[in-house]
Amino acid sequence: MMESLSIEKKKLLDYQTLLKLTFEELSKYIRNNENIENIKLFLNNLMKTLNLKLRFNNKTVKVFLTVYLFVFHNDIVVQSKDDFNQKMITLSNELVLMFEKLFNNYSLNNSLKFEKDFNNYLNFFNEWKRRDSLIIIRPILKSYFELELLMNEFKKNNNNDYLYIERKLRSLKNNIKMIAGDDGLEYLNKRQIPVFKNEKMYTDVEKTVHKAFWDVFQENIENNKLDQITKFLSEVKEMIHEMIENKNFLKEFDENVDISIIENVMKSNQPEQLVLFMFTFIKYLTSLLYKLQPPSEDKNTKLFEENLEKMFSDNKKNSEILRYFFENYFKKLEVIKKVTLYIKKNMNVQKTKIEEI
Repeated sequence: MMESLSIEKKKLLDYQTLLKLTFEELSKYIRNNENIENIKLFLNNLMKTLNLKLRFNNKTVKVFLTVYLFVFHNDIVVQSKDDFNQKMITLSNELVLMFEKLFNNYSLNNSLKFEKDFNNYLNFFNEWKRRDSLIIIRPILKSYFELELLMNEFKKNNNNDYLYIERKLRSLKNNIKMIAGDDGLEYLNKRQIPVFKNEKMYTDVEKTVHKAFWDVFQENIENNKLDQITKFLSEVKEMIHEMIENKNFLKEFDENVDISIIENVMKSNQPEQLVLFMFTFIKYLTSLLYKLQPPSEDKNTKLFEENLEKMFSDNKKNSEILRYFFENYFKKLEVIKKVTLYIKKNMNVQKTKIEEI
């Protein structure tokens, strides 16, 4: 019996054949209904021959077949190599290895080990799938919360375009439910973004890298290496040009943010002049935020502005002031850019702050 099953395995689940398939080809193969039926029949015959209680249905066959995606294409299936995903890859490899062993030595120990490995994989796969679905909806949840703020602003200003956003929010909610079910809706209702404990290490690494970047920037300024200032200002100009189309505004903006003048001031090696210049310059750029951002951000920008003024009045080091300014200014522009581009792409809103400039 095992000999005939080995022949069947060679036709359906030959390791070397599956290994040669691209991700798309393998995905198509394991989703094919005829293949699923044939593999289900084959696996159940195998379980009976091995005297195991384990039986496969269409759902568990599909779960079993996912091991090949994790083994051969984990770089595509797994988005981040955290401990949780690494365990998923390890369990997949162990299960495939055990499956291959059955046809080399179908002993009782190997049979029971396969059954145990599959049940472990099945349980962990369900947990992994739930977690993965929550990770997928994170950007959708973030968009939902940002649009909700925008909708509330429109309502407050009696702008009927909020009706369009309401429809968009309903669509996003349906997507959240379709991808993550009741778990996704629970995070939506709590106004939370799902974060998992076993992601903490990678989140900490990201924060450390971010901090290290600004530490180096601050150290460069203290060592009179000022090239990054003009680089950052060029990036600021590029972002604002992406968001605004009004030529008169952009002409005035470019005159006020003239990189060549800024370079000359920095080369003058006159600390007092640089401090005065930076205060005036930063004040101008900060004032632009009120013209660009939704009103809901005004309170935070006011606090940002006051903190900068206090840093100047307390005679904080130029390196500290510039670090605080650029680090937070880029964050604010990213928020404004995301909302603005979303509106321009998905809505025909004629009276946003950006378009009034």
